[in-house]
Amino acid sequence: MITAAVRRWGARVPLLALVAGCLAGIAMAEAGWSPPAAGIPLVAAVVAAVRGRGTWAMGFAAAAVFWLAHGARLEARDGVVSWLGAGHSRQARVEGVISQRQEGSVMRPEAVLRVSRGADGFPAGARLALWRLPPDVLPGDRVRLTADLALPAAARNPGEPDRRAALRHRGWAAEGRVRHLEAAGRPAPHLTFHRWSWLARGHIRERILRGLEPGSRQAALIEGLVLGERSGMDGEATAAFRRSGTMHVFAVSGLHVGLVGMIGWGLMSLVRAPRAAGLWFVLALMWSYALVTGLRPPALRAALMATVFLAGFAAKRKPALANSLLASVPLVLAADSFQWRQAGFQLSYLVVGAILLFAPLFYRGFRKWVDGDPFLPRLLYTRRQERWRSLRQKSAGLATVSLAAWLGSFPLMAIHFGIITPSAVLASMVLVPIVFCVLTTSLLGIAAGLVWGPLEAGANVVSGTLAEGAYAVARESSRLPGAYVLLDRAGDWGRGAVVYDLAGGNGAIYCDAGEGVLIDAGGAREFSRVVMPAMRRAGRKAESLVVSHADGGHCGGMAGAVRAWNPRQLLVPESTAPSEAYRRMLAVAAEENCRVLQAVGGRRHPLGAGVDLEVLHAPSGGEILVADDRCAVLRLHWNGWRILLSGDAGLPTERDLLERGADVAADVWVVGRHDADFTGTLEFVRAVGPRVIVASEGWFPETERIPAWWAKSVEEEGIILLRQSAAGGVILSPREDRFEVRPFLQPERSVVLTR
Repeated sequence: MITAAVRRWGARVPLLALVAGCLAGIAMAEAGWSPPAAGIPLVAAVVAAVRGRGTWAMGFAAAAVFWLAHGARLEARDGVVSWLGAGHSRQARVEGVISQRQEGSVMRPEAVLRVSRGADGFPAGARLALWRLPPDVLPGDRVRLTADLALPAAARNPGEPDRRAALRHRGWAAEGRVRHLEAAGRPAPHLTFHRWSWLARGHIRERILRGLEPGSRQAALIEGLVLGERSGMDGEATAAFRRSGTMHVFAVSGLHVGLVGMIGWGLMSLVRAPRAAGLWFVLALMWSYALVTGLRPPALRAALMATVFLAGFAAKRKPALANSLLASVPLVLAADSFQWRQAGFQLSYLVVGAILLFAPLFYRGFRKWVDGDPFLPRLLYTRRQERWRSLRQKSAGLATVSLAAWLGSFPLMAIHFGIITPSAVLASMVLVPIVFCVLTTSLLGIAAGLVWGPLEAGANVVSGTLAEGAYAVARESSRLPGAYVLLDRAGDWGRGAVVYDLAGGNGAIYCDAGEGVLIDAGGAREFSRVVMPAMRRAGRKAESLVVSHADGGHCGGMAGAVRAWNPRQLLVPESTAPSEAYRRMLAVAAEENCRVLQAVGGRRHPLGAGVDLEVLHAPSGGEILVADDRCAVLRLHWNGWRILLSGDAGLPTERDLLERGADVAADVWVVGRHDADFTGTLEFVRAVGPRVIVASEGWFPETERIPAWWAKSVEEEGIILLRQSAAGGVILSPREDRFEVRPFLQPERSVVLTR
């Protein structure tokens, strides 16, 4: 019975065996099976072909081919890790082709280089993620460059994304910052369309944003909805779409390509074009849209699926939906076999498959409601009845497709993103028509702009208003009871605080008190790469922000925090400072109507039940330009426990507190390092009298390292010293009767304080 069922499926969906073979071959290569063993599926392919099993022969042959191809790509990727050595960083001189170009961000590289050859035995065939490229570099360019390569560090804080694993899953061997770049020959001809795509994308971006305020939320939403570019979106908008389960409206994939196809078909219907001509026009429009949006893998997958499906109609043959879905898989994986691990690849096929499988079944449940009175022939319908029936039909179609898509996506959403969003079913029913209107208005605006510029600007304003409406729908949907359920709590630390371990001795502390308090935010890069993702993963946000001093490594991420959470208040040590990051933070706070308070020594600020923040020292006016010497010293009072936060304060600040006879006693002391002076005199250590010291430590520059003699002296005082260079982020959990201090990287060194 099973054999007969498999044969029936094989006959109806002949490409199923081919796709299964592709995936099996990649999986065997990932499992580390020896390349010579690929001869086994090759022999099986020959046997199947001799016995007349053509589909099976294709599957076995595909397994052998993809086994060898993916194995070679894995060898090149892993060879770079060996080449980098134990330090995981090294300068490289390589030559290759820019295979991918994109808008770079803190988390996303500006380009991907496929290496053809390199100096000092650098592995050929590896792919490198690159930043700091000249703006005139295009996809397909052959270049010779020098770059500082490194592997991302492993996660050092609770909830921090594993960037090293993400890099490997994409097939990128390492990431690097370009020091020198020069042309090394003519552009690669096979990437000509990608070059055109990059150039066209910039032109289209300029056209669809004309008439909108640069940097505004409307401009960011339009860029995301039309081009799939989300780098300009603020954290609040991103959170609203994520929690409503509608982030797919920013992924240029099947939804967008399908909507563009509907627009094209509508235009052909208006001019009464022949069916075959209309189909070819729709295909041309879909591929043009995929081109101007960057020829990204999701758009390519959707365009390939649509081509196979619609070409059947154009050729007057009934296409098989399942074959249309699967036809693009071998082509996509041949171009990049690492795609199979990526959420976008899995979601695109699983969602479309779920729609094909479940939507017709669900629609049957709406049949009676859609058809209305079975005894009233449609010929007798009035115009009003016919319009009402058409509306019911379209609503039922939206509902069934939305429900089927959600059923297909929610397992992968739970696995990859740790969230389930029941609200997505209803939200998508409203958002999809809005996205359709945004795409239509933007495309019509581009066409109208060829005639008269103000028409294009006017259309863009309409698109911006529609995009704001889309955001409002997502925001309100995310606020519905049971709108989303967070599953991934790997970054959750319970009620307490996290002292983040950031690069270069930069600082950030999140306190889960009241509505959330973030004390310092690290630099802009650390906030985007570590603090913000970790807090989002743990389901946290901050309604109050505190800045200890105007060092870019502590306040540099605050502008992003203000934009992300729109907090109620910001406590700062001084009204102005020479630091550019500090001034930018204050400017953004003013733009977002965030109340700014200046720290005053001796004042206590209630943060929540049983939690107060006391300002022990605030910088006074003067000509001191060193940010670390203008550092506020704070103390948290939490359920009767005291936590001293001295930031990067140095000898002058410590001496001032001691001379004033200030009470600086604390159970736990979180201390940074002064950039050019000493931090932590033994006299001050004894005045604090901590039982545990959490000390930030960086390896560069030298001043960020903890002196060995100081560490020994502290331990001789009976104090437990947790150096963040080894401990990583530290979780503080102060409760009524006990205080647990838990290092993220050294849980065996956890300390429990009792009264």
